Amino acid sequence: MKTNVYENAEITANWHHLRFLFRG
Repeated sequence: MKTNVYENAEITANWHHLRFLFRG
């Protein structure tokens, strides 16, 4: 379960980074 949480956090961070790049 811990691994899943970490993976989810990484995916969310990637999504935020992509959105930031697109906005920029």
